[in-house]
Amino acid sequence: MIKVAGIPALNAAETIGPVIRRARLYVDFVIVVDDGSIDETASVSFQAGAIVVKHKNNLGYGAALRSVFLAAKKIGAEVLVIIDSDGQHNPDEIPTVLKPVVSRTADISIGSRFLNNDRKVPIYRVFGIKLLNLATVFLGANVSDSQSGFRAYSKAAINQVRPSINGMAAGSEILIRASYAGLQIAEVPISCTYDSNSSSQNSILHGLSVLRALFIYSISDHENESNELLDNSQKL
Repeated sequence: MIKVAGIPALNAAETIGPVIRRARLYVDFVIVVDDGSIDETASVSFQAGAIVVKHKNNLGYGAALRSVFLAAKKIGAEVLVIIDSDGQHNPDEIPTVLKPVVSRTADISIGSRFLNNDRKVPIYRVFGIKLLNLATVFLGANVSDSQSGFRAYSKAAINQVRPSINGMAAGSEILIRASYAGLQIAEVPISCTYDSNSSSQNSILHGLSVLRALFIYSISDHENESNELLDNSQKL
């Protein structure tokens, strides 16, 4: 089974090297999508042993995820795990996140910060995530941590749920698409480390931008897209 780790990255030269080196212990390939960084993210990633895909300009998290999915598909990934570039996630928990997909009990596995009563999650983040969870549930995907970037995908999911949204709302869009496609979603507990320099204002702006994108997505023609996904899944 070919296992691949995908890391969307933006100006992550200071943190991404150790993430790559640790992730390589658990997967066959690491793909880094450098989404228009102006630092040495690409060269640091290459030196750490990653396959590097570079966007000339910053296109957004969702666009970086699309490139990860496409690159993983090209090298024949049967399982793909996505992990953040900033060290927020512990690469040693990759096997935990992979387990439901590797055991074929789920097509998507989400590393959830809320299954182990993690009291380290700042209260403003908890509020924002819960609000975005409600929006995601309303649109069809019932999970405890819709904004977690630590996830694993099966080959079926890799083929069917690449996001169309370029920004951070892509994480929720993927879950909504997966739900419409009849893919199984599981959650596993993970730990998380938070940067003390991150501000509540940035988190609020992030939450509002995700809500706006989800609202636009909800009034778009995604029902037709979902029907197409169901038709495709029946042909697999």
